[in-house]
Amino acid sequence: MNTGEINSIKENHFQRYLNYAVPILENYNGTEPFHLYLKKYFSVNKKHGSKDRKNISSLCYHYFRVSNGVSADIGIKEKIIIADFLLNKKSSGLLKEFQPGWEQWIPLPIAKKIEKISPYFSLEKIFPKKKISVTKKIIAFKKINWGIERYGTR
Repeated sequence: MNTGEINSIKENHFQRYLNYAVPILENYNGTEPFHLYLKKYFSVNKKHGSKDRKNISSLCYHYFRVSNGVSADIGIKEKIIIADFLLNKKSSGLLKEFQPGWEQWIPLPIAKKIEKISPYFSLEKIFPKKKISVTKKIIAFKKINWGIERYGTR
């Protein structure tokens, strides 16, 4: 197996994770806590191993953290990709597959990342009623995502 085939397999994993996460989010109706909904989903769908469950869950939670700040006319798949870009400090296979041009911006601070994708994402949508500076909104946004930075998930 050559390097190209190995990279193709990895990319397919990320595409599959995204393809599993989208219907999970589409079918979630909010009547029960999301972690219980996911638990039921994974107990019915035994085909997912522990890494698959971790990656699919991570994409779903990324979506919830960022989706309110993304334009309403953008689909769930694209919102997950935007969330993955904003919340990761390292390049992911998902970005390599769907937004390779954004990879160069991964090391940037969160404020610069938000500037780069400003047509699609706005902190004002996440903190609409707060009359605070952009700097404070960025700090608040980071606090929302403190677990990712603190524990280094994804």
